[in-house]
Amino acid sequence: MTDKMEHDENSAGVVLGGTSLLRGDGASASLPADRRGEADMAALKETAMRVLPSELRNEVVSELLAEERHPSPLHWLLVCAALLAAVALFWWQFPARRAIMQVGDIEIATEAVAKSSPYYNIALKAEELFEAKKYSACAETIAPVLLDILENQEEHDSSHNRLLYQFYESVRKGRVAYDIDQMARVNIGKVVAANPDEARWGILQIELCAKEFIAFEELYRNVQKHKGDKGFAKERRVQADKWIKTVTELLNSLSRQLPGTTGRGHDDMLKDIVWLKLLHAKMLCCRWMLEGQGKFPDDFGDAGVDSREQALQICHESEQRYSELGSMDAELLDFFYLRRFIAQVIKDHLSLVNHSYYWNGEKRWSILPLMDEIAAMDAVLKKPGTGGKR
Repeated sequence: MTDKMEHDENSAGVVLGGTSLLRGDGASASLPADRRGEADMAALKETAMRVLPSELRNEVVSELLAEERHPSPLHWLLVCAALLAAVALFWWQFPARRAIMQVGDIEIATEAVAKSSPYYNIALKAEELFEAKKYSACAETIAPVLLDILENQEEHDSSHNRLLYQFYESVRKGRVAYDIDQMARVNIGKVVAANPDEARWGILQIELCAKEFIAFEELYRNVQKHKGDKGFAKERRVQADKWIKTVTELLNSLSRQLPGTTGRGHDDMLKDIVWLKLLHAKMLCCRWMLEGQGKFPDDFGDAGVDSREQALQICHESEQRYSELGSMDAELLDFFYLRRFIAQVIKDHLSLVNHSYYWNGEKRWSILPLMDEIAAMDAVLKKPGTGGKR
């Protein structure tokens, strides 16, 4: 375009450079819909201000400015590409997180339901759905007969444990209706009581009923959201203490049995102990956040620090003991991830005002130990695990 102007007698407008018509109808003016400001916008605005009548000048210039600011399709394409690249980079940097996000298997009952059972046909359908990992449908299939099975079950009666296991494991892994979820939580205690020698029923009960005190990242977000709300923290702290006690009792029971076991039974029991220690560490981490009510960083003697330090100690001890199994399963990766999480939370809340903290048994002032811990954990988490079965 040029600054040349022509008047067209047959149209209510002005032509700039013989190409772009500025249409006006008295007090208003606009660019044609099929024209875009592709030339030098500065020169075009200067020309419009100089040659247009005062009643048209401001509106035309405003429209030119809006045209100039309008993002092009290429702009949005580049923005979307950058966001996708950032997500892909994060996912690549933490492949171990994918293993952690997967729900492990709790293997309990493998004996099939007898053909003489009144629930045999239901058991066949449930088995098919469970093996196909259609957990919601599996739980819905068993739910109508669950209470009947439990009411007729006696202590040490394992004839229908396969059905019970498939129901509770499906509720844990799948997305089930609220009433089925509540049915599972309320009645799993009966299964635990009927199978006192099988610790994995207790583990399944904890995984199912104490989710809030295992998902430490989600609890951290909630604690930050309700910072200073004593009611929120107190109520949950009571529940956390209850489940910590349950985990501790199971751990003590298995630890007493471990020396007398050999072979596969010993290995399975050792895995159960490691898993319970992981649950214990996660719950202690949650208790730390609830006791401190979201006030970070914290120093020696502050509320919750003892729980957090105990969680870190369990992580360090379990990593050494777990090496006896000779594998890098998902449980071990979770210990590393928990250590990283704790270090990151403390680091994120350090400032010039709050610069001292107590961590790993020592009072500290420098941020460097936390950065070293995060880097060390990242180096391990980037290595793919074997994704163990629980």
